[in-house]
Amino acid sequence: MPATLTQKDKAFRPRVLVVPMGSTVEFPNLDAIFHNVFSLSAPAPFDLGLYRGGASKRRVFSEPATYRVFCNIHPQMTALLAVVPSPYFALAERGAFRLDVPAGAYRVTVFSERAAPVTADVRVGAGGTTAPDVTLDESRFVPTDHTNKYGQPYPKDAYIIK
Repeated sequence: MPATLTQKDKAFRPRVLVVPMGSTVEFPNLDAIFHNVFSLSAPAPFDLGLYRGGASKRRVFSEPATYRVFCNIHPQMTALLAVVPSPYFALAERGAFRLDVPAGAYRVTVFSERAAPVTADVRVGAGGTTAPDVTLDESRFVPTDHTNKYGQPYPKDAYIIK
């Protein structure tokens, strides 16, 4: 079953989506207006083109990467799609997460769209373990406007929410 990054009320939902590599992601447009889904992120930029409300497009993500996803019409529409090289992943809620994995040695990578990733090595025994505390430094994050898929600024009237 594909993962879903929905376009609704001129926003992507969820704002952050994590999938294992090889996953298909569905991009349904649930608004009554046109949207475009694109990313200029390496290693595989993509552009699903312009499509109307009620339509949906999909894409397979074969390589691990972090994709910043946008709409070429509505600059406020942004999402972060993380394609990870493992079937084991979790989204933190209020800084906490639970990950059920078999006993063994693992490298845990924690990231935020506002900080550089942090890694920690963890050994999980038969009875489980608690991951070490990790701290993400978001103090150097500076929000910047993104450009459209042609590398140009969005028109000023694109920022008006109607």
